[in-house]
Amino acid sequence: MTRVVIDRGVIFKLNELREALELCDESGRLLGYFTPAADPCERFEPPITEEELRRIENDPRSYTTVEVLAHLKGL
Repeated sequence: MTRVVIDRGVIFKLNELREALELCDESGRLLGYFTPAADPCERFEPPITEEELRRIENDPRSYTTVEVLAHLKGL
């Protein structure tokens, strides 16, 4: 993989990120994507509340992986 060294101004902007982003030039042309490295000391919190997880878990329309695979095989 090629490595590009960036200046401190860009580093400052990228260090504040918590999600992936698109990198573009001044004209808006897409150059690539940047995904921040995960901080091993930072605890991951899913973007969903405990209440929503309970609602999904108790939804009668939910299916197990085995049920979904069986349905797909029958298609």
